[in-house]
Amino acid sequence: MFCQVISGRVFLTGDYSSSAEFFVTIAVFAFLYSLMATTVYVFFLNKYRENSRGPFIDFIVTVVFSFMWLVSSSAWAKALSDVKVATDPDEVQLLIPACKDPTNKCGSLHGPRWSGLNTSVVRLQERAQRAWSPVDYLLVCLFV
Repeated sequence: MFCQVISGRVFLTGDYSSSAEFFVTIAVFAFLYSLMATTVYVFFLNKYRENSRGPFIDFIVTVVFSFMWLVSSSAWAKALSDVKVATDPDEVQLLIPACKDPTNKCGSLHGPRWSGLNTSVVRLQERAQRAWSPVDYLLVCLFV
């Protein structure tokens, strides 16, 4: 018995780009704010210390960015989980019309390869668990 080969495209369900865009947007704004704050600290330190509102505003903006970073990281982690579910071979087979026919037997040749996604999460966890270097402290000061 010969198989009839039918090629076609299968589109995954869901759009997970908004979480990544939100995460990157918060990161870019945090970076720009840190550049602005560094400029103020370096060139306008006397003006910054004269007014008591400057440090308070700086503190409030830092707290807001910390909270938004937490929210965007959570959204990114949820999107990461959803991408893994959407690209699971068992889920993808449900989208292929030929696999819906009970006379056909469908299977995957390879397991899912999420190493790039997992690595991005693991690196953040490793950084949080190991002793921090001066560069780590600098990065935290710049991005928080």
